[in-house]
Amino acid sequence: ISMQRPIRWTAFLLALAIALLCGGALAESPADYNTKVPQLLREGHLYSDSAVLVDATSGDVLFSKNARTRMYPASTTKVMTLLLALESGIAMDTPIVIPQAAAQIPADSSLIPVFPGDMMSFRDLLYGFMLTSGNDGANAVATLVAGDVQLFVDRMNQRARELGCTGTHFVNPHGYH
Repeated sequence: ISMQRPIRWTAFLLALAIALLCGGALAESPADYNTKVPQLLREGHLYSDSAVLVDATSGDVLFSKNARTRMYPASTTKVMTLLLALESGIAMDTPIVIPQAAAQIPADSSLIPVFPGDMMSFRDLLYGFMLTSGNDGANAVATLVAGDVQLFVDRMNQRARELGCTGTHFVNPHGYH
């Protein structure tokens, strides 16, 4: 009987060691990625929570990680804001006055910065908005294009549907949540 306990403990410890070694060998990290063999990219090689890589010519998904998981769009929201700004028909050289809505953003927002009453061209506003990811600029663009932030957000959601983005829903022009 006394001989069975050491054998059981030895077997248990051996099984535990094998499990830990195998688990460690199977775990992936960004450091495990070999840039010389990009086709071996796996989910564990990425720091991001989700990703998708699409062949621009064929539309084939080449790689994905949690591609169908709903995520906050964050500043990628600004891509739609920029699209609507460019589609608005406002000429790039049009002088504009920064509206009050530019100041109505969360306190820790990224900024261009622009302030209500500032004057500049629409082009300069868009450049500042794109280069700094400025939430103040996003609200300014929204108001200049649609007259009001909520009307602009409604347009964003309509345009997303037109583009086939059925799982997309915007609540503001800058993506801060």
